[in-house]
Amino acid sequence: MAISQTDNMSPFSFPNPAVQSQITHPDTGDTWIFEDGVWMLADPNDPDGPIPQSPDSGTPGGDTSDLEAVIDDLKAEILSLRSDIIELRAELQTASVNNFLILE
Repeated sequence: MAISQTDNMSPFSFPNPAVQSQITHPDTGDTWIFEDGVWMLADPNDPDGPIPQSPDSGTPGGDTSDLEAVIDDLKAEILSLRSDIIELRAELQTASVNNFLILE
């Protein structure tokens, strides 16, 4: 059970999300919902709705070109790592078949 407390407010305990997935803070009136494994503040205009996605931390207009470049770089890295894993797995299998694998 999570507890949140500031200097001038009484402790606030979040309920078990399996029992209750939404709660209103008695001191602040904020509505909290449990979504994606964490407690988050709900949208004040639609407390029962999903949590809105946060805008990009880059430019105020939400320019996604930098984000897309990072995603492309990560995809290339994943492909490279996948290739390395396949190569290492083949080498290990060859070594095992040829009895070159020595366990110490």
